[in-house]
Amino acid sequence: MIIDDLLNRLDLKDINLTVGDRLLFEGYFKSVKVKKGDFLVKEGEIEHNIYFVNEGILRCWINDKHEREKTFWFCMPHTFSLSNLSFTLQKPCDFNVQAVTDCELFMITQHDVNELYEISPQMHRVMNIFTGELLNFMLQRKVDLLKLTSKEYYDALLERYQDCMKDISPEDLASYLCISEEEMSKIHK
Repeated sequence: MIIDDLLNRLDLKDINLTVGDRLLFEGYFKSVKVKKGDFLVKEGEIEHNIYFVNEGILRCWINDKHEREKTFWFCMPHTFSLSNLSFTLQKPCDFNVQAVTDCELFMITQHDVNELYEISPQMHRVMNIFTGELLNFMLQRKVDLLKLTSKEYYDALLERYQDCMKDISPEDLASYLCISEEEMSKIHK
C-alpha cells in the first residue's frame, strides 16, 4: 500500500490510521504509466497532481541562462514528486519534471487531496509531515553540496540508490552534483 510505504519511509509508526483511512487514502490514487522522456509538468505549466513513484526515476530540472539543462533533484522509487509551490498556490511551475526511465506512478489530483483532507484529518497530518521531510531532504542536499567533495557525495548517492544509479546519465549526475562532465567521468571510474 502507498500509505504503508510513506509511513515506513518517514518512520511515522506513531500515526494510527484505521483500515478505513488506509483504504480511503489508497482509493484516491490512480495508477499512471509514464514512458522514458515524458514530462509530468513543464516549466510554465501549473502542477495539478502529486505523484508517488512506485517504479522508475523522475528528474527535476531547469534550463539555465545559457539554455543548458541543470538537474537539481531526482525522484526515486517510493518517493513523491510534486512542484509544491505550483501545486499549493496554483502558479506556473519554475521547472520541468521528466521521466528518466519508464515509470509506474500513482497520482492524486489537487481536488482529491483537498477532499481527502476534509474527510480524514489524519491524512492532512501525514501530508504535512511528508512536506516537512521533503524540505529536510532539500536542505540536507544543500548542506551536502557545500560540505562533501563531489566524490563523497557521489559515493553517498551510490550507497543509498545503488539499484537506480545505472539508469541516470553521467550528464544528469554531473549536473546534479554541480560539477563538469569531465570531473564526473573521473569520479565515475
